[in-house]
Amino acid sequence: MSEHRNDEQRAHARLEHLLEHTSLMLATCSGEGQPEASSMPFVLHGDALAIFVSELAPHTANLQQNPRASALIAEDEAECRQPFARQRLHLQCEVGQAGPEQRAALLEAFRNRFGKTVDLLGSLPDFHFFLLRPVSARLVLGFGQAWQVTWPQRSLHRITAERDD
Repeated sequence: MSEHRNDEQRAHARLEHLLEHTSLMLATCSGEGQPEASSMPFVLHGDALAIFVSELAPHTANLQQNPRASALIAEDEAECRQPFARQRLHLQCEVGQAGPEQRAALLEAFRNRFGKTVDLLGSLPDFHFFLLRPVSARLVLGFGQAWQVTWPQRSLHRITAERDD
């Protein structure tokens, strides 16, 4: 039992480490069913991951048409010893545009994390905040080391293979 608890504590520490990353990969789908992948900065905002995106980017139109997306936060390649076992957090999300009452807090959070460039982006009329709210999440820490993540609590449940021996 103690070994399982230690595994869970290590997994939780890795989950928190991944959530400290500054960017995520986002997969969206256009109204015509065309997939689009992109990379962007994010900040945690309550139970959501906030992104700040331009109307000029295809993923923004996709999010406006289809309020679902998949996000991936992956271990830095420089830290990864085995690309097939790269540590990563997969998030299936419902997406909504942040309301005007959230704008000031989100600008401050992005400015604190990414610096003065955010002031310039915030002055542009085509930049908008979206909130990614995970509905399911999976943490992969290597071969045979997958965890279901309950969001927003971030509790972990180890995923094991069912075998008929």
